Amino acid sequence: MRRPPGQVAMEYIIIVGIVLLLIVPLVFFTSSSSTSQKRSADAETAVTRLATAAESVYSQGVGAQQTVSVFLPEGANLEDSTISGRLIRLRVVTAEGDEYDVVRLLPFNISGVFPSDTGFQQITVRTFANGTVGIGDVTEAPVAAFCGDGIKNGSEQCDGSDLGGATCVSQGYTSGTLSCGGSCTYDTSACVNVTYTFTYVNGFVVGNGTVASFASSQSASDSGAVATYTETNFTTFGSPSGVSNITLNANEVTTASNDWTDEENTFSSDNLYARLNNLDNKNFIVGLDNTTDSGTITSVVISVEQNISDPGDLDDEFILTPFIGATAGTACANIDGTAADAYIECNVTNNRPGGGSWTFADLNNTRVRVNINKLGGAPVFSVDHIRLIVTRTTAATPDVSSFTLNVTTNFTSVPSGSVQELQIRYNVTNDTFAVHVWNGTSFNSRGTLDSTAMTNFSYVLTASEYNSGAPRVKFLDSAFNASQGVLRIDYERVNTTTP
Repeated sequence: MRRPPGQVAMEYIIIVGIVLLLIVPLVFFTSSSSTSQKRSADAETAVTRLATAAESVYSQGVGAQQTVSVFLPEGANLEDSTISGRLIRLRVVTAEGDEYDVVRLLPFNISGVFPSDTGFQQITVRTFANGTVGIGDVTEAPVAAFCGDGIKNGSEQCDGSDLGGATCVSQGYTSGTLSCGGSCTYDTSACVNVTYTFTYVNGFVVGNGTVASFASSQSASDSGAVATYTETNFTTFGSPSGVSNITLNANEVTTASNDWTDEENTFSSDNLYARLNNLDNKNFIVGLDNTTDSGTITSVVISVEQNISDPGDLDDEFILTPFIGATAGTACANIDGTAADAYIECNVTNNRPGGGSWTFADLNNTRVRVNINKLGGAPVFSVDHIRLIVTRTTAATPDVSSFTLNVTTNFTSVPSGSVQELQIRYNVTNDTFAVHVWNGTSFNSRGTLDSTAMTNFSYVLTASEYNSGAPRVKFLDSAFNASQGVLRIDYERVNTTTP
């Protein structure tokens, strides 16, 4: 069925109208969105360029400036935008009528204004003498206080760690740690008022040495009037040349025998014996004491206290042999024993094992072997004591002069406090001197005075060294010296700190 032409035309008109109703809002929305995005991007760029320029001139210091070209987009609400404190804030109105801020926070103080017109603008950025940065048509103004930014400015006393150079001392205290409170005002709770009391030495006792002008050490420093502590001379007298004997006793059995008994009884003359019953050619070896002596060895003799009980009529014999280490010397054979206790001897001066002359080093490695030669009967061999007798000569030693100092100084009525510090201003000549402090039971070294120029020595006393207000200090030379040393003291005192 065919529709009338008029009806068809009307249908077309209705369809076109519906399409237009759908398309027009979409086109409008798309256009508005694009406009808002562009405004936002332009605003971000403008604020970034201003912030970058501000950072640049701030880093260059006072007087630096540059002019930057920025585009302020249509829709920028310049009247409500601000440049102040540390913020650049550009307010933008979207095509839809909404408002938002583009913001940059800088690490320093700024001031300024935006131009009154949008579009391309030339804006000057400069650093003022007070350290702030001006943006736009603005003159230098007082720095606005912004408590909490870590920068002391405006009316702030401080901000964070920025105390503006202030200390506890500048705030009228003697010491302590100044800090900044939350309201950017000084916090002096850790500042203290400390008092110092000087107590000067008031007495001395001389062990060795001499003391002159002691009163000069009892007053404040003048480096001219000093107490003088001078070492005294002690002579160590030498010895003349001479001849003396050294006896080295047996002190160990280095090689025992299954036939001899109680060889360790040979270490001293005590009527206790090592014994061998009716056997031939049996021996044992003993080691001897060491020695630290010196000199020239002139004689070395092995000496053995012995006796032989022999029912027969024949004479039985001892054989004595020296050793240095494992090297044996020539034996002294055919030494007749005796019926009663007596020493028999073997002179080995010219019989050093290995040849040559005896030395004191040899003596510390010498051993003696005891053997027997049974000639008949049924003898009992007894040995009570084995020793080495060394004769040596010593050279004369000269007299030696040496100087020493031993002076104790005393304090009284030193007040109590949080700290007691020993303070000595001094210099020395020809020697160094140790400082010893009494702790109630003994003197203990607490330092050395060794400067030839007038200088200061200090040491904090312990509670026991404070000694209930009566510290004691001893000065000793560090080592005996062939030259006379002098200690000069400008002052000696205890500094008491309270609280």
